[in-house]
Amino acid sequence: MIWRRAGSLSRRPWGRRGVATVPSAPYDVLFCGSDAFACEAVAAIAHRSDLYRSLHVLTPPDVQHAWGAKRMRVSPVKQFAMLHNIPQTAVPPEGIDAYEPPSLIRDSHAPLLVTASFGHRIPSHLLSHFPSPSLTLNLHPSMLPDLRGAAPLQWAIARQYTHTGMSVQQLHPTHFDRGGLLKQARVTIPSHATYPALASALAPHAAELLVDVIAHLPAYAANVQAQDPHRVTRAPKLAPRFSHIRWDSWDAATIDARMRAFGYAQPLTTTLVPASSQFAPVSCAIHEGHIMPSETISLDRPGHAVFLPQEQTLALQTLSGVYGATRIQTRGKPVRSAPDWWRGFRDRADAHGHIHFE
Repeated sequence: MIWRRAGSLSRRPWGRRGVATVPSAPYDVLFCGSDAFACEAVAAIAHRSDLYRSLHVLTPPDVQHAWGAKRMRVSPVKQFAMLHNIPQTAVPPEGIDAYEPPSLIRDSHAPLLVTASFGHRIPSHLLSHFPSPSLTLNLHPSMLPDLRGAAPLQWAIARQYTHTGMSVQQLHPTHFDRGGLLKQARVTIPSHATYPALASALAPHAAELLVDVIAHLPAYAANVQAQDPHRVTRAPKLAPRFSHIRWDSWDAATIDARMRAFGYAQPLTTTLVPASSQFAPVSCAIHEGHIMPSETISLDRPGHAVFLPQEQTLALQTLSGVYGATRIQTRGKPVRSAPDWWRGFRDRADAHGHIHFE
């Protein structure tokens, strides 16, 4: 059992939020998070027993799926809490506004709120239990104010960044990712990185950054830095429109970057327009592919493609360069290898054996 309950604590009359002096560890920690990235953070805190008197976990509700029988998707943070006997609660069905923190937080003289990949804005009534903004921390995987939003690592890859970062910031009372900065670390993005691989590689380092801030919180709080409003960029939540190929403006590198950034969650999509009017246009999704040598094909316009038997690949002409699709899906059909897909759709090609997408 790796959490410890404090003895009887009397609540200190803090007064207005932000006035109180930031106490040193140990803290009564309320950790809010969901995914594997957040799980690394809560695990790092849990294994530093000098940093907390009590540790409580708040996660989003379980997600129910129907795959023949009903199954529940339990977040990695909740699984970690259950495995290590850490008290945990789910966001109420009515929403985060209905959540009341445990008495160990309400009555603490050193409460600490930590969020990572939580997906909910913390309401003011919950923030009021933490007397200083520096006692409400968020771990964000970017060099804020760059890439504010729900998908910073994905957009760093999609925009072909060579570097990104990690930030520990104060929670802002009304907006996501606008709080003061306590500590940041710049990191390199490996070439050809995918989102799952990058998130997995950065999570332990982000957790170390967070633990260092918690261990020396009064010192970091005394030197908090405001975010520069002139450097703000956005990293919006993933949506299908971000994966719909724009043949008029995307080159092969852009398509490849979007695949590596978003492909784990949503494939790249386009529309097949058959050469013969006897067939209707059909939506297609590219699930896997790679950049090919530019001399592979030379077609008339972006969005035209040809199947290359030797490479077992559907080679797509882009605005600049060639992208090879190796796993393709037609709406309503299973995902197929490029050769299998071509066998089913080569009758949609023109007289030159070219497929047209738009």
